[in-house]
Amino acid sequence: MGKKQSFMVRQALDIRWVLIALFSVVLLREFFDPATASKRATNSEQPPAVVHQLEQAKVRASNKQVFLTHLREGYFQFARAQDNAVTPDWSDAHYFRAKALTVHRGQMVPPEALDSWDLAAPGPGIFASARERLIGARNRLLIQPDVQTTTLSDLANAQVYFDCWIERAEEKWNSEDAQYCRYMFESSLEAAYPQYVSTSSSTVPLYQ
Repeated sequence: MGKKQSFMVRQALDIRWVLIALFSVVLLREFFDPATASKRATNSEQPPAVVHQLEQAKVRASNKQVFLTHLREGYFQFARAQDNAVTPDWSDAHYFRAKALTVHRGQMVPPEALDSWDLAAPGPGIFASARERLIGARNRLLIQPDVQTTTLSDLANAQVYFDCWIERAEEKWNSEDAQYCRYMFESSLEAAYPQYVSTSSSTVPLYQ
């Protein structure tokens, strides 16, 4: 082989190794780049059960955020009403303001427990049934897809008015304020959940 041919062969080999090196760099970058890896993971096939779980998690997170926003505002307004009443109830105002702040931190709070209030008959039985329906509606609506913002607002109002009702009923069962809160609770719950929950919520854990 002449010198010219030998030079051309070496040159061809050098070019081939350069191309191999460049190709290797591209492959390594594709494999180790975080953005590319994330894209591969997102586009990869997921089992249907996993996809369903991810979608449900997104639904719950979205519904929870909207619900908590309205619940927080409802509790703040109720606390202000206690402050501005003709006879202010500073203790209950402070309590419901603290409840609003808990919601503001992104934490779910339940409707008031019956044993936290001194209720005269027939209060306990009526409130137990009402609370059961409220929790049942809350459990179901917060996991449903495509729930309207107004529905979640009505649901939040139902919880606030339930607490308002039980707070006012402790003072006087048949007072005008207690009956107003009861009416608003029933109206808000029916608007949020027209089926008006008849299934016992004891079989459905409280949404967290």
